[in-house]
Amino acid sequence: MDYYDLSRTAGSPDPGRSAVTQRVMTIMRSDEYWVPRSHQEKAPLTSWRHKLHRG
Repeated sequence: MDYYDLSRTAGSPDPGRSAVTQRVMTIMRSDEYWVPRSHQEKAPLTSWRHKLHRG
């Protein structure tokens, strides 16, 4: 669960107050989740947020 401000551009100033917080739940399919084998490898950005920012 992520807690954003009302414009959903930054974190909520007070996540416990629904008057200033938008709650967002991200649900991923199992094929979108990838764990790197070592710390040198980086996981690919396949979440909806990455797709959203790419346009």
